[in-house]
Amino acid sequence: DPTPRTEESSLLKELVDVPLDNTTRKVNDLVRRGRLARCHALLIDRLAYMRGPFYRFGSRRRVQEIISDPESLAEVCAAVAQQHGIPLRDFLPAETLSDKLVEAGDSVLRRVSRRLIEDAEHALEVEIPSLMERVSMEREHM
Repeated sequence: DPTPRTEESSLLKELVDVPLDNTTRKVNDLVRRGRLARCHALLIDRLAYMRGPFYRFGSRRRVQEIISDPESLAEVCAAVAQQHGIPLRDFLPAETLSDKLVEAGDSVLRRVSRRLIEDAEHALEVEIPSLMERVSMEREHM
């Protein structure tokens, strides 16, 4: 049977932890969104590469076929994931990706700057883990 003092102490501890829990949630959301953005950038880059800079004969049609077929798009996602060593689960489901790419059209199929991809990977591999470590240390000091 908890006493009023222990209940009060427990409630105060929970109130103190709320900002840190919120920060942790936000950092986790940042990680999720960053990983998704990296997947999208790498996929768009691969599709733009497949299409070619001058719309090689038939390449545009082939890319459109891949985009509109979730199974083919899933194969491209798997190849991108394997090439870059990222988990396939970081990608949206192929059906969702296909719908979004068909809706967006050709205009989104542009090569993505290597620098942009490297910066995103640096953030995911170095900056965000460092941020998580600081949040963890802050929690320990509370």
